[in-house]
Amino acid sequence: MTALRVIYRQGEAEYRQYWIAKIFRAEVTSGPQIAGAEQAKRVVAATRGAIALIPVAAVDGTVKVVRVNGRSPGQPGYELR
Repeated sequence: MTALRVIYRQGEAEYRQYWIAKIFRAEVTSGPQIAGAEQAKRVVAATRGAIALIPVAAVDGTVKVVRVNGRSPGQPGYELR
């Protein structure tokens, strides 16, 4: 997955171990959830500190786009696809 490689600099196995360790140490109650874009936007709006990866087509005035390495979606060199 591109997000794991670019943002987290981890492979799937490393990412999974990271969240297992956080749950084991009681730092979080659960790992990341998989949801559709509209559901993800609702959950993020209701959860302090939450973040979601959604398709650019789902971006609207209710979300804030976070830059990756100083670039926004659509700019040359933007690494997430």
